[in-house]
Amino acid sequence: MDESNPMLVLASASPRRRELLGLLGVKFEVMEAGVVEQEDGAMEPRAMVLHNAALKAAWVCARRPGAWVLAADTAVALPDAGVMAAGASGMGKDLVESLKGSGGFAGEVLNKPRDMEEAREMLRKLSGRTHVVYTGVCLWRRPGGAESGEVRAKSGERRGESGEEETSGRLGEASLSGCSKTAPLPPEGAVEMTHCETSEVTFQVLDEARIEAYLARVNPLDKAGAYGIQEGRELILARYAGSFSNIMGLPLEWVAARLQELTLLPGGAVPSVEDWRFRDDSRPSFDKPLHPPA
Repeated sequence: MDESNPMLVLASASPRRRELLGLLGVKFEVMEAGVVEQEDGAMEPRAMVLHNAALKAAWVCARRPGAWVLAADTAVALPDAGVMAAGASGMGKDLVESLKGSGGFAGEVLNKPRDMEEAREMLRKLSGRTHVVYTGVCLWRRPGGAESGEVRAKSGERRGESGEEETSGRLGEASLSGCSKTAPLPPEGAVEMTHCETSEVTFQVLDEARIEAYLARVNPLDKAGAYGIQEGRELILARYAGSFSNIMGLPLEWVAARLQELTLLPGGAVPSVEDWRFRDDSRPSFDKPLHPPA
């Protein structure tokens, strides 16, 4: 590989991530990571998606030295009913903070449903409520010819652009509380960028007929939370706040900024995938009663 012109490899078989990355106009290859992901409904969602993204990035990095490897993982997190009853108000940071709870994660992670009945049950749970979509992203590069890295239980944190602590990519046990296994770390000498993006989604109140209409249109079995915002959203979506592409599975704004820093992508505006019919920047109270769709 030409070290002066490294290849970008997407460590995902997701058609949605391929579509989103393709919007940037950057050349890339696809290599699906052969890993077993953590899918524990009681696990803290930020830790889980960062863990899984690191697993994918490490697997592909070991096989593509010299390439930039982009890996991501997405989860849907629904606050406990008790959290809502306690009056956790507002979308955005308030909602994300309420999910953490005083004694650990105060909610439920909805991963990909195992069958159509579980998909129906997930949509029933999401009906009329606001949930948080988490996407963990790793952009790593192992120098060509370097030895593969070992799994190490070491952690570190750095300050993100917002001034808040952000996991740096050295994702050991200390930074991944709630994971049953230690996430792999990049090899020594590797360049690493790691990020977790959150968006909020509020569903319409869904009756059984609406759920069946949605499932007749969309395959829910390969989607966290049994839905995909990119198709059929008029049947289920009331509003959303934050990055729309993050809800689809890859926060384009963050990815584009990092690729531009690496000169893998020319500077300029990032293509928008927003749907302004549903975007809500006012971040209203997430427990405001919603009316059933007409």
